[in-house]
Parts: sequence; C-alpha cells; structure tokens
Amino acid sequence: MTQKDIGKSVTYYGWVVLPDRKLSENLQFAILRDHDGQTLQLRFTKPISKELTSEAPVIVTGTLVLRPEEDRRPEILGSYELEVDNISYFNTVKFKLPFKHSDTPSVSLETRLRYRYLDLRYDGRFMRLRSSVLHDFRRWLSDEKFYEIETPLLFKSTPEGAREFLVPTRRQGEFYALPQSPQQYKQLLMAAGFQKYFQFAKCFRDEDLRADRQPEFTQVFMFPTSMLKNIKLDLEMAFAGSHEVMNNIERLLASAFSGVDLPFPVMTYETAMDKVFPMCCS
Repeated sequence: MTQKDIGKSVTYYGWVVLPDRKLSENLQFAILRDHDGQTLQLRFTKPISKELTSEAPVIVTGTLVLRPEEDRRPEILGSYELEVDNISYFNTVKFKLPFKHSDTPSVSLETRLRYRYLDLRYDGRFMRLRSSVLHDFRRWLSDEKFYEIETPLLFKSTPEGAREFLVPTRRQGEFYALPQSPQQYKQLLMAAGFQKYFQFAKCFRDEDLRADRQPEFTQVFMFPTSMLKNIKLDLEMAFAGSHEVMNNIERLLASAFSGVDLPFPVMTYETAMDKVFPMCCS
C-alpha cells in the first residue's frame, strides 16, 4: 500500500483479527495482517458474517483512505485504513485460539512450538531477515567467483568430536552417517581445483542439547546478532592467506549489513583469550 493507492479500489490478502467487541451494527473495525507481518485497519459499515473468525485467511476489497492525522500510529497500524466493500474467507478457525498476538511474549515455549504456525504468523521477522541476509551473501559470493556446492548428507562414518547420527540401509549391518561437518568434502573440492567454495551446510551431531546447540544446525560462520545467531556459512579458499580470508569476510558482512566499518579491528590470540573472552563468557 502506497500514497498512489489512496482513493482507489484495492484488494488485499491476509489473516483477519476481529476485536472482542463491536461498536455497533453499522460500524466495526478489524485488523488485516499480511504475509510480511504488516497490518492494516479495516473499517466495516455493514455487518460482518457471524461465521468469520479471528485468524481466518481472507481476501478483502475496498477503498484505501488516509487515516485522520490524530489517529495515525505508523508503528502499530500504519497511516492507512481500508473502507471495506467486500470480504470473503477461505475457511474459518474451528477451535479456540490458544493465544493472541499480544499474548506471545508471555506464552510458554511449549505452547508456541505446538502451534508453531501461529507463532511464526505473529512474528516471522527472523525468517524474513534470514532470507534477506542469505540472498545478499549469495549475490556477493557469486560476484566474487565463489562456487556454491552442496555436499552429500549420506557418507561413510568418520568419527569426529561428537557422536554421529546413523542411517540404516537395506543391507543388514550397513549404515550411512549424517555429516558432522563438510570438512572432508570441501578439502576434496579444493584439491579438485574449485578455488573458492561456499555453502550453508547442514550438519548433524548427536550430543547433549544446549541453549545454542541442536542436533541439526547450519555450519559454520556465526553472527553476533541474536536474530541471526543460527545463520552460519561454510566457506573455503585455496591459495589464500589469512589476510585475504579476513578481507573477504569483512567485505561480505559490509555487503549485507549497513553501518559496518571497515577494516575490522584485529587482535592477537593472546589478547582475545586474556581480555575479550573473559568479558564475553563471565
């Protein structure tokens, strides 16, 4: 929705949120939330179907208008309002919702995971941000002549630091193992002449769970931002020294995030262990 759409008949798709009470038979407000998480206030001047329920997927047609200046709250509902001419729904919610959008911070993790589709619908920012960052990374790495290569997920068991997940075959007593990392594959690629390689590699480790560790995760390059802490990039370069590797990583991050100052500060291992590590992990 933009300024050019004001006064025009427009159609939007999304999920409707009905208020707990209505003002009158001839005036009622609701909220439409789209797939990007944006919200738009809906104004009805005729009764809404009693079959329509909150969180039902709908298609709405109406005239987009600019809300009165005193009622504008861009951070909540934006500056626009839709005067609804017609609303139709694909289906309705047949059960009582376990929680509402406003309740999310206080809802137990178990409930949020059980109704994961609602949890993601209410707050999918990290999914959209992750997608955007991966897109920027792929574009920059491609421009820099890196090859994106997917390494196999079924391999001969090669024990490393953690237990492996084993996948049985149809041959009795024979198994595949899920990779703990793509280390051997990427070394093979370097020897084969693929000088620059990357992938967002799936890794599997059968070990005790922690707050930042799961049996399945994406290897290997971590970011400090909490919403991106599970975005990890596996990258390998042949015929490259440490300075070239660090320079590429710095420019990669600067391509995806605004406000990144280059070059990054550099410190010795001893300084990191003596000063930085105690502050981060105390």
